[in-house]
Amino acid sequence: MFSDRSTVQPLSNPAGTRPTRILVADDDPTTATLLEQVLSSDGYRVEIAASGEDALLRFQLSTPDLVLLDVVMPGIDGIETCAQMRQLDPHHDVPIVMLTGTGDHELIDRAFAAQATDFITKPFQWRLLLQRLRYALRTGRLNRELRLNRARETTARRLARLNFFHWNLDTGLVSWSDDHLPLSGATVTAPSQFHLLVEIVMPEDRQRVDDAIRRTRLYGEPLDTEWRVLADGREHRLRLVAKAGTLGADKRIVSGAIQDVTEQRHTERLAATAQQAGHDATISTDRPS
Repeated sequence: MFSDRSTVQPLSNPAGTRPTRILVADDDPTTATLLEQVLSSDGYRVEIAASGEDALLRFQLSTPDLVLLDVVMPGIDGIETCAQMRQLDPHHDVPIVMLTGTGDHELIDRAFAAQATDFITKPFQWRLLLQRLRYALRTGRLNRELRLNRARETTARRLARLNFFHWNLDTGLVSWSDDHLPLSGATVTAPSQFHLLVEIVMPEDRQRVDDAIRRTRLYGEPLDTEWRVLADGREHRLRLVAKAGTLGADKRIVSGAIQDVTEQRHTERLAATAQQAGHDATISTDRPS
């Protein structure tokens, strides 16, 4: 009965500390038992819930790696159970695969509206089921890694006071990695177009910045310029570095970063002053009395 499973390998837990855990919610004991046997023999750890309420309780007590959820169950049905699980898992870290006994398109649409990951119809083709679960697990883990990487990247950008951007030369629109310019101790919304950025530059620097941006827009010159802005009563120094792409449509996209270098420049000035003071002291001591 299960002979077609031999070429399918389970997706092991990346940390290697425990087997991948699958929560099966199905009120039909025969189906639940078959699923448990197939999945367990492939190395998965399986928990069985006989109702939507039981599945929700188990989900809250210990989040599984994947949920297999029958659509039609007494009490809370599978679609409502899926919707409540998504409230507990707003990042969609856990794939939820719906089990249906029909190809009813309306039912399938409702399942996806409840934010299910996938669906599989009964009777099962076991090899296909295992492959679909493997894909769902891999996708869930990649999504989770992507979310965590983005969180780490956001933290790193804030520590470095960086904001990345893409500037579309055809539309003039600028998309930013963060909604605000990276100003220490000040909140300024990142502008949707560069001419709005130039408007907040201090008047003494404005023409120079405008010229640099214009040369990039018209001639594709790399952009590397610093200027000052006044925000929340404090002067900040920003550095803007960018370059257009080199292939195809990328030539019309300028990608770069803007960074608050205020403290860096302040430290450089202090270091230069200290060095000059030391130099002057050396000259003074070298003079004959």
